[in-house]
Amino acid sequence: MGNYEKSLRDLREAIEAGYHPEIIAVTVDPEDAWERNLSRFQHQEDKKEFSGRMVDYKTLMKGHRDSTRTFIRLLTEPDAPKVPMVLFDNNVRPGEAPIKIFDSGETPAILDEERMQRFLSKAKEKSLTNKFNKLMKAKDKTAITKSAQFVEVAGHKIDKNYPDWPFAKVKVDGQTLEINIWDLLNKYRAQKLDDYLEFQMAPCFADSEARKKESEAKMKWGMDGQPTGIKSDEEYIDIQMQLYGEVLFTLDPY
Repeated sequence: MGNYEKSLRDLREAIEAGYHPEIIAVTVDPEDAWERNLSRFQHQEDKKEFSGRMVDYKTLMKGHRDSTRTFIRLLTEPDAPKVPMVLFDNNVRPGEAPIKIFDSGETPAILDEERMQRFLSKAKEKSLTNKFNKLMKAKDKTAITKSAQFVEVAGHKIDKNYPDWPFAKVKVDGQTLEINIWDLLNKYRAQKLDDYLEFQMAPCFADSEARKKESEAKMKWGMDGQPTGIKSDEEYIDIQMQLYGEVLFTLDPY
């Protein structure tokens, strides 16, 4: 995420290809990152625990600054696609789980004000920080006065203000999956056309072992033959019109 223009291009290309990207970022204080960087290099003989990779100080500091700026701009720039964005703080003791400090799908989105401001300070650009804080205040104020507008889908109530957020959880092979409307529409379409390629391909593009397991579990869910609760093609189209004002998924073969 060190380059805003590249990140913006990657997001747009993913969306145009039919994917539903989300951004999960991790922050750590730059000086702590430098100490960890030195430790990896100093213990390079222990390949099981340390990579031995060494990044020079200037490059490391620039990476922290630029990735922070990109995160802020993806949230605040009007030309940036609105995708779910989550930020974890890894300024924790060894063995402890990172702390979620920001989630664009929650109200308020900032879950730990002190840690969030410490993250923002890495941008070293006051105008960007002010723009972000102003946006968050406006969002929180709007959320207070904005009444929820629910659409019932397969027995679940989905808020039109946040249609893409998960509304149900299912367990597959002991793994808990969060299901959103995109998943449900995809499953209905796959069953209708007997075409499960999108579910089958997802594990191939996973960028980590955890993501791969999640994609494999969702593939099993998508191909389990269980009904979605959407009763007809007409309802399938109507759901999209109510939530988005347009049809994003058709029932035409690719």
